[in-house]
Amino acid sequence: MENIVLKDYQLFIKNISQLLSLSKLYNTNHPIFKDKLIETAKQLKLLTSNNTSLIMSGMGGVLFVNKQKIELKSRPMERFLESLNILQLGSVDIEPDFTPEDIVVLINILNQKEHMSGADQIKEYLQKKNVTHIVPLFVSYKLVKEDEKIVKEKGAINVSDFPQEVIDKFSQDLGSGQVPKFIKEGSASYNAIAHDPVFLSGFVNDFVEKKNTVEELENVLWLVGDYLIEEISTAREEDTNRKILDEFKTRLLSLWENKKEKNWHEAIHKNMTAISAALELKGLIHLYKKHKKGMAGALKKINSIMETLSQESRLYKKTKEDIDKLKLT
Repeated sequence: MENIVLKDYQLFIKNISQLLSLSKLYNTNHPIFKDKLIETAKQLKLLTSNNTSLIMSGMGGVLFVNKQKIELKSRPMERFLESLNILQLGSVDIEPDFTPEDIVVLINILNQKEHMSGADQIKEYLQKKNVTHIVPLFVSYKLVKEDEKIVKEKGAINVSDFPQEVIDKFSQDLGSGQVPKFIKEGSASYNAIAHDPVFLSGFVNDFVEKKNTVEELENVLWLVGDYLIEEISTAREEDTNRKILDEFKTRLLSLWENKKEKNWHEAIHKNMTAISAALELKGLIHLYKKHKKGMAGALKKINSIMETLSQESRLYKKTKEDIDKLKLT
């Protein structure tokens, strides 16, 4: 379908909403459900025929498909949005080359048959079902044009909404290793781009296709990894950046699914594993420094109290034994 318009997305949501309703009324093996599944999958194939994903997101009670606002014209469509919001995701990405079975798995997730919410649980379930073309996004951003800030909220990041000069600056800074500096000093748009797996996977894919060497792939992966590692100063930041890295890896592998060169896939797995380990090490080092500082303060206070005690007292002797044991370990 060369000219996809709003009504095409509107029809798809109508169809998948009806599919969700039929799955509750019957089951996914019922002939009526299967007929609707064929119709829905056929239309979705057309919507993704130009090798682009279909991204559904709920934001403030409004449903978006590929940045297009969808009018909810029926109760099944309203229930579809409600089911999507219950999953507590930023958005759900349906990649090209999906299968009808993938859609059935998505319907089961929306039906809460496994009582899941959040990207981590849903990703684990999708992996068990061997579904790679349904990608839940754990965190997303929206552009608030009134005050030009990026805020975390249900929705999907629209990189195309950002000024081209911001995207160009990030690309230039990445190559020169200056991203950490400008993350601290840069705009909210700059920070959002630097932490968005969708943009990063697309950027790396385009960059490597131009360079076309495994060495360049490894280089750009570490350019991204370096700033994700460097900015970690809390356990929460480590957890957030690990999720970004995992999603970045998943999306990049999905983009390269049809590439035949085995060494490219091996390079992604090898380097992403190393970057993930580096993230963990940075987090552990920070944790050690934090507790070491706290322990030093506690020991100083203990010694101060010890000075007030008689060295012949039972409390002094017992405390001294405990301190000596700690020093041995």
